[in-house]
Amino acid sequence: MALYEVSLPTEVRPDLTTVGGYDFDGKLTTPFTAHPKIDPITGEMLFFGYDVFGPPFLRYHVVDPSGKLVTTEPITIPGPVMMHDWAITSTRAVFFDLPVLLDPAQQPFPFSWRPDHGARVGVMPRSGTDADVVWCDIDPCFVYHPMNAYDDAEGNVVVVVPRYPDMFVAQDTGPAGTSSVRLERWTIDTKRTKVTTELLDDTGQELPRTECRTSPAAVITGRRHERKCLMPSRKYSRAQREQIPRVRGPNDAIAIIKQLVCDDHTEGQLLIGIDASMRLSGAAFNCPCEQCCEETATDADQLVELAYEMDAVELVLVTFVTQDRLAPTAADVARFEGVRVECAAQGITLLDHLLMSGHRWRSIAEVSLSLPATEDPDASTRW
Repeated sequence: MALYEVSLPTEVRPDLTTVGGYDFDGKLTTPFTAHPKIDPITGEMLFFGYDVFGPPFLRYHVVDPSGKLVTTEPITIPGPVMMHDWAITSTRAVFFDLPVLLDPAQQPFPFSWRPDHGARVGVMPRSGTDADVVWCDIDPCFVYHPMNAYDDAEGNVVVVVPRYPDMFVAQDTGPAGTSSVRLERWTIDTKRTKVTTELLDDTGQELPRTECRTSPAAVITGRRHERKCLMPSRKYSRAQREQIPRVRGPNDAIAIIKQLVCDDHTEGQLLIGIDASMRLSGAAFNCPCEQCCEETATDADQLVELAYEMDAVELVLVTFVTQDRLAPTAADVARFEGVRVECAAQGITLLDHLLMSGHRWRSIAEVSLSLPATEDPDASTRW
């Protein structure tokens, strides 16, 4: 399915020809989010849809493993908010009722920042109803893409989000806020209807991931995660970009390791994306710890995907082992090698080579890229 959050999903065939709108045998008549969640254990697909022509302005849905839509539950919220994404745990769903509302007078994108609407997070049992939602107030902000959520031992919901201070204020088409996005951990206490916030990283970033998406065993959606895998930066103003660190060698990589690698880990590998100005555009941390992930191999196709998502022209692999993660030195960086990636209209070409060895990175023996038809005999390259 091809997804667009204000309409039905569009069914496409394996050859990418279009079938048309997909309505689950007539059971779905309202919008389908761009970010459904698939539970890796139960096989269910959970999704929501915000409907600016409500009420209701929000609906929650569950599709069983056979593909049948089995649950549709209207959720009460006070207005037509833009709810781009959400989160699930193994037992609960998390909704973001944040102050970006439909505003037809606002052009070219008909949404505006309305802090008077207030901001809150809703938590509902996955098998619950509208009456079961517990709403917790938070300071006005906006969230596009939460990284993950899980239930902790105390019965709270923990969700990690890139938090924008506002939206459609600095520029009317988004996605930048008036200041840089921060990665935060929100602990939601539904008994006291209180949200505790912890800053994890103040480096501008977006589209976070918890795993490298190479093995079904590695997918931990809705379960406790130990690492952050992909955090590409967004487009920023010139002043904001000046605050993003440059990556020119091992010492710069060390500074990034300090920022991005979990406190519990003193060894691993960091795949760093670098943009055309030699600034950090994204990072993927590969942890050798068995409890974090059984397999996190990255193949050539995924390297291209990572580079595209990171808006990177170079990917650099850093292998490090240190007794004190907070004070690594250049001697701790065992490998600093890069692959140049050219992203152009005619396709993506890998220009050098990337040696990937040690821990659970899989060596690349061969890469085959098919580009659009061209008179250039070298347009398709195999190495």
